[in-house]
Amino acid sequence: MDRTTGIFVDGIGAGAAPSGILTELQGRIFALLYLQPNPLSLEEIAAEMQQSKSNISTTMRGLVEWQLVRIRAFFATLDAGISAFAQGESITGRSFQKVPAPPRVSPAN
Repeated sequence: MDRTTGIFVDGIGAGAAPSGILTELQGRIFALLYLQPNPLSLEEIAAEMQQSKSNISTTMRGLVEWQLVRIRAFFATLDAGISAFAQGESITGRSFQKVPAPPRVSPAN
């Protein structure tokens, strides 16, 4: 993560902690996803946050419950999927993305 992104992510995390609604890590993850044009996998989030995948997974559940983040399932490529299936492995993955804000409705005059 570049310096500017790191400052933003850390700042949102620090601001989220005293809110009592989100933990610092939840705030940091949400800020990271907010800046991303595409969904990130659990592994990518864990690497960026320098945390274990299990810690990120547990933390993500809270963001999903608050409907701030959604989980997107995807299938591997056909060749990789067939190979994984033949070996009894999972052929799907998950990625996370921020939930878009609802459109603003201007008040009727």
